[in-house]
Amino acid sequence: MLTGIQNTGNTSMLERGQHFYILRRLMLILLLLPLLLNEIRYGLIENKWDKLANMSKRKESVENI
Repeated sequence: MLTGIQNTGNTSMLERGQHFYILRRLMLILLLLPLLLNEIRYGLIENKWDKLANMSKRKESVENI
């Protein structure tokens, strides 16, 4: 009857720490995944780069004048 309880104590602290680390990693990935998918879906990253490129072009044209 007590064998089940005794067997649970066999996992070392290192193994428990690794499981905790893996769980934290998965939680972080699951939290950030929707944000990343939205960035890809709506092309927000490309839009930001386009805006930066346009701003630099405007600065160059102002300097040329």
